[in-house]
Amino acid sequence: MILRKLCVTIIIVSGLALIAEYGSPRLAGLLSGFPIGSAITLTFIGLELGPVFASESALHNLAGMPAMLVFMLVFWLTSARWPDRA
Repeated sequence: MILRKLCVTIIIVSGLALIAEYGSPRLAGLLSGFPIGSAITLTFIGLELGPVFASESALHNLAGMPAMLVFMLVFWLTSARWPDRA
């Protein structure tokens, strides 16, 4: 199990590094925080505790997404308002 976690994490982090290098660091940052972090966590929860627990956890995770989107919107508006303080 630990080897699976290690391999999946290395692949995803390497992929994000490639996206940041050849694409956009902003896109890589959004991908690292938004869906991929939740997907990795839910995958490991499903492998360790079973699919029923993982599906219930996904519902609670889904409830937290609007709060994260509001945080990202406020952060973007604030950074656009005061760009010299970033």
